[in-house]
Amino acid sequence: MLAKILAFERRLILRSPLFWIVALAFGALAFTIMTSDNVSFGGGIGNVHRNAPLVVINLLGAFSFLSLLLVTIFIAGAALRDFELNTAELFFTTPLRKRDYLLGRFGGGFLAALGVMLVAAFGLWLGSKMPWLDQNRLGPTAFGAYAWAFGVMVVPNLLFTAAFVFAFAMLTRSMLYTYLGVIALFVFNTVASHMTANLDARWIGALLDPFGGDALHEITRYWSSADNNSRLPPLTGLLLGNRLLWLSVSALLLGGAYRLFRTDREGLRLFARKAVTTATTPAGIAGGNIRLPAVRLQSSAAAQWQQFLHQAWFDARSVLSGAPFLITLLLGLLTMFSVLTFSGQIFGTKVYPVTSHMDIVLGSGLGLFLTIVLAVYAGELVWRERTLGVAETADACAIPNWIPLASKLVALLGVIAIFCLVSALFCIAYQLFHGYTHLQPLLYAKIVLLATLPFVLTAALFVFLQTVSESKFFGYLFVVVFLAVKIGLPMLGYNHPLYNYGSGPRLPLSDMNGYGQFLVPSLTFRAYWGTFAAALLVIAAAFWPRGTGMSFGERWQLARARLRQRASRVTLAALLLAFVGLGGWIFYNTNVRNEYLSDDARKEQAADYEKTYRQFKDLAQPRITAIKADVDIYPNDLRAVIRGHYRLENKSTVPIAEFHVDLDSRLQTNKLDFAPHSVVKTDKVHGVTIYKLDTPMAPGATLDFDFEIEYAQRGFPVSGGETAVVYNGTFLNSGMLPHFGYVERRQLSDRNDRRKYGLPDIPRMAPIDDMAARANTYVASDADWIDFETTVSTVADQIALAPGYLQREWTANGRRYFHYKSDTKILPFVAWLSARWAVKKDKWHDVAIEVYYDPQHAYNVDRMIESTK
Repeated sequence: MLAKILAFERRLILRSPLFWIVALAFGALAFTIMTSDNVSFGGGIGNVHRNAPLVVINLLGAFSFLSLLLVTIFIAGAALRDFELNTAELFFTTPLRKRDYLLGRFGGGFLAALGVMLVAAFGLWLGSKMPWLDQNRLGPTAFGAYAWAFGVMVVPNLLFTAAFVFAFAMLTRSMLYTYLGVIALFVFNTVASHMTANLDARWIGALLDPFGGDALHEITRYWSSADNNSRLPPLTGLLLGNRLLWLSVSALLLGGAYRLFRTDREGLRLFARKAVTTATTPAGIAGGNIRLPAVRLQSSAAAQWQQFLHQAWFDARSVLSGAPFLITLLLGLLTMFSVLTFSGQIFGTKVYPVTSHMDIVLGSGLGLFLTIVLAVYAGELVWRERTLGVAETADACAIPNWIPLASKLVALLGVIAIFCLVSALFCIAYQLFHGYTHLQPLLYAKIVLLATLPFVLTAALFVFLQTVSESKFFGYLFVVVFLAVKIGLPMLGYNHPLYNYGSGPRLPLSDMNGYGQFLVPSLTFRAYWGTFAAALLVIAAAFWPRGTGMSFGERWQLARARLRQRASRVTLAALLLAFVGLGGWIFYNTNVRNEYLSDDARKEQAADYEKTYRQFKDLAQPRITAIKADVDIYPNDLRAVIRGHYRLENKSTVPIAEFHVDLDSRLQTNKLDFAPHSVVKTDKVHGVTIYKLDTPMAPGATLDFDFEIEYAQRGFPVSGGETAVVYNGTFLNSGMLPHFGYVERRQLSDRNDRRKYGLPDIPRMAPIDDMAARANTYVASDADWIDFETTVSTVADQIALAPGYLQREWTANGRRYFHYKSDTKILPFVAWLSARWAVKKDKWHDVAIEVYYDPQHAYNVDRMIESTK
């Protein structure tokens, strides 16, 4: 009988479009990872071959983890199929052995998952054979690595995942509780991964990782490139212990599922259930007539609003008051705790739990976890009526399509709000527990509000995907594909937020600058994707199913008819018009007013720079011996003006006929004044201008070089903003000043990139006895030790700092001026700072000690002064 059940499951799998779509998606993803030069996932970078044994093992191990949600579709689907299709009693009334039934259903789901992994392995192998790949980055096909990966990583991982999911599905008889178990497993794996960051607990994290990735990393941590390219990891130590541990857990899970399995529909009884009593009709009413109240059907906007409020309350209450949500919330807090515990260290030293750090923790702690929770609940909410068999009754209600759709979305928004709010309260409690009492409730309110926005966009997309899909499992597949694409596009070099759904520029929070100039660009991108998400919801409302038995083609025709209605047509057109308008505004700022380059374009630009100008690497250029600069910082305008003066000297033994000036083309050059000259070449792409002196600069000669440049943020770049000049905490450095000669640090350093763009191998570091190479410091190649003097101005409520001793301070025209001068020669790297500092002063004999710090960060000022003394 077991063989017959397995044969039935095999036929069912091979006839399922879902299986082939999942398998092809995994195969295509594996193929793309292997064939794309931009994807470094798996470790195939530098001197490590793209198809090295360890790379293949890492990739297949990662795919076995990625298949977690999809394995759930096959395993849980096989486990719950009879109960959802009402065929369970048919099976259990036959002389069918429990062992055959359970192993048959389990085996069918496991074979489906294994089939998907085999297709992924084939995609990796096929990708390594593509003719366009750089053959220098490939080694011989390591079939032993594929066998090792399946025997040690993939099959044990699938066994554990399948056993875990199967046990949950069989014992709870609920897909929601099954996905809840998967989320718990994800949290457990996250906690184990965080433990590997702690040197003392690394071995514990390696053993507790159910998928073996941390254990594998531990035993290969110090492998060389040659080891990666030729060796298979030894099945010893932590890796062997990890595999044996989780294979044992898999056996216990299957044994427990067998022992606790019940043939009734209730499954495992976690709590005693109350007996259900059937109401009886009083004898006096049985034969009489029942008078129904008079009703009048309302279809006004007010009536629809009342219907929406009632339905939204019903859906939100059913989700937020359920045990699965409470358990999920606790799991989310466990993830937060692990992030708080094992992060927030700088080289092993814990930092104060300031609110700006809590903002980072909220993002990293909730990110993927809450996304998975939303994916699960979106499927459960959209398909709930059809799963429970009451869809026909719900569809017969005289309500427009937008009401049930919007009510599902409101329930998801409730999930997001409670998660973000409770997580923020948890962070506050963590701060108080660790003695940090400078709480900032208004700032936390901003953090929570901004944290919810990307999740709202995600929830809207998930509702759309589930609404237009043919089944809940297809909806989950679309979600996984979306997540894979969202992660994969930046790896492939497509990282512009304009075409990455829900993406936006970074939004850094600091105690000094707050969100600063980064807030407006971030909100602009949120509004851009928000209009698109709203348009998706309009389309989803048109696709909302009413009735039964409609194919996708029929739903498509019905949706087109619904969208031709005036209200839908106007709303959708307005949203798409706003989407295009905001997109045009963003493009104007990021690609017109600012320069946007993809990763490939940046590499190509660096290669072109080297090909064009490396020929001048040894060309004699002047050396900067002194810098004098007047710097005006305008923090409120995000602008700075630098009027500089160089003293140049020809320290070479030959006359200098040309100056090769390197200056960032993003800066505005207001003035460049030096000896009589003509312009030979202006290269705005690479920021290089070649000037020919009318009279060559003789050896030992000196001359003055004056310039005025202006830095200003124009609109906003893809990154959201520059950090050089901010409202409070400006940090400018001499990197933006003019420099001379060929700049070697702009070269490509990866040998594979150099080979791709036709560049020779990068020269090795010069020998220690190469006196010509030792002529340059590590800071610059166009200056030695220099004299430095500067005058810095800033707004009235800020203090400006620069290298040297303060000579004078004064106020004029509502601005503060500071004159600094070094009393000895310094290295040619200088910086100008401006902020609302607090200052604490002290002395040690005749040496003045001053500490400039943010007023909120007075923690270690006294210790710094004592240490200085």
